[in-house]
Amino acid sequence: MNISKQLLKFKPYASSWPMIAFLTICGFLIGLSVDAPFIFTFASLSLGIYLFRVDVPITPLNQKIIISPINGKIIDIQETNSANIWGFEPTEYCTFSIKCGISSAASLHAPALITISDKQVISDNTGIKTFLKATINRPDKGTGQHNLEEIGLVLCQAITYWQPQCEVEVGDIISAGQVFGFLMFGGRVDLLVPNYYSITRILNQSCIAGETLLAEK
Repeated sequence: MNISKQLLKFKPYASSWPMIAFLTICGFLIGLSVDAPFIFTFASLSLGIYLFRVDVPITPLNQKIIISPINGKIIDIQETNSANIWGFEPTEYCTFSIKCGISSAASLHAPALITISDKQVISDNTGIKTFLKATINRPDKGTGQHNLEEIGLVLCQAITYWQPQCEVEVGDIISAGQVFGFLMFGGRVDLLVPNYYSITRILNQSCIAGETLLAEK
């Protein structure tokens, strides 16, 4: 009973239901072969809901911060010149590479209040990647004008040649912490942040999607 109550708290990503149904059917068929269909069906359904669950973050209200877009561990932090990166204005960026474990909730969350300005799907010898360029539109209290800052997200699936699920298009506005996609069975996100932000996390530290502060202005 306690397990059932815990499962009810999980909200699977909308487009993952076909995969959950597939796992459930497989569990049912295996259960028939060993004369325990209910146990195996329930177990496979529970596994599917757990693997494809969406995280529900408690997002900070501070507008001058960048938060983690996914659950996982920071595997790399490096300075990047954006001159040759998918239409960015030439400037210096800090790139956070965050790896999501297969058992972590793999929902993608906006790292700030952003407007999507470009979206590209790129295939190379490492697989299919989705690149998003976005602007953070924050009012300047001194002038009343808006300062446009560009950030970038590169989404990679753990399974080569599977395309990341990304539900936003050019022109969409998404709030900080809002779910906009899913990396099935884990994956990696590279987040490009202007280098005048102060870094608040270091290598090998764990991140919570929509909550963990990565950089602040």
